[in-house]
Amino acid sequence: MIKDKVIYVVYHDLSTEARSFEMLCALKDAFEDVTCVCRKPPIDTVGCKMIYPKSIKNQYVEFYKLAKKTIHSIEPQVLVLHDEFTAPFISLGKRLNSFIIFDSSELNYKRVLPGLKNKLAKYFYYIERKNLKQADLVFAANIERLEIMKKEYNLSCQLEVFDNIHRIDDSYDDEECKKKYGKFFSEYKYPLVYGGGISHSRFTFKLVEAFANTKDLCLLIIGSTSETCRKEFNELLATMNINNVYYLGFIPRAEFKYLLENAFASFVLFKSDCPNTVNCASGKMYESLFLGTPIICSDNPPLKRICSKYMVGESSMDFQASFQKILENRSMYVEKIREYVNSIDYDNRIIKLSNTIVDAYTKSIQ
Repeated sequence: MIKDKVIYVVYHDLSTEARSFEMLCALKDAFEDVTCVCRKPPIDTVGCKMIYPKSIKNQYVEFYKLAKKTIHSIEPQVLVLHDEFTAPFISLGKRLNSFIIFDSSELNYKRVLPGLKNKLAKYFYYIERKNLKQADLVFAANIERLEIMKKEYNLSCQLEVFDNIHRIDDSYDDEECKKKYGKFFSEYKYPLVYGGGISHSRFTFKLVEAFANTKDLCLLIIGSTSETCRKEFNELLATMNINNVYYLGFIPRAEFKYLLENAFASFVLFKSDCPNTVNCASGKMYESLFLGTPIICSDNPPLKRICSKYMVGESSMDFQASFQKILENRSMYVEKIREYVNSIDYDNRIIKLSNTIVDAYTKSIQ
């Protein structure tokens, strides 16, 4: 392990954000002295010093002050920053001659968000684009986003892909899950699962209309929604007299695993309203594939690339046609999923991330 000092600055809740926590684990594997400044610490601190705001009032302001003070105090040899909220610290790190690593889990370029969030996104995009040229190593969430960042941010530093590959390792109580959800799998021949909640931007209503009252098929929807969307959803079910669509709300990850594991297929759907969503990096896609369940995806380039290259599902805005293709030869898709999943060295991906960071840093100080 390298003894040089590292600071990891991330404005996320590390108890829920898998990718952010994975980066922390990779840094701790490589360096002895790691300090993390975050919005909320993980349950397992993996032996790192954790610094975070104690109050949720003006949380980002306090986070910013803590991060700035910590960077000045420690003067790290390596400064690792995560997403646009930490982009203001790139220039500070360079003044201290730190090796700058920037991990981008979202693509801020031309990103569209509602209301005030959109103004903030534009501000942080400006800072990110201005400062990112000073970074030494940049990670993107997929090859599509990497190519966009390289071109639009005019980056000449080392660029690497660190995919949002997530697997549900939680264990579920089989008997308890059968009591809760068994009827969906006994009463319907083709149970379909969607983990995107109820939202127009995630195509829930289009999905419901596509499969409303289809014989032998049910649609199980899991995730968040707004009061407005929930009301509209209920009105749609009533107006069309739909009796095979069920909204289950938020459920534990272990129970979501049970649903995916027993589903005929699952949906991975993203709107194409800006480069970030067009070039989506979906962890839920991998959650389904690791459980051997074929995927029906929207036609975003990363999803289409995975489906076409590895034949693990179908990518099209015609959800019914995609379902029919899987129906015709589901066993082939399941076999292709097994081959693809076996090709992913999931257990060593954090070690590989750690090695990439060490190699890049070591070269910079030789």
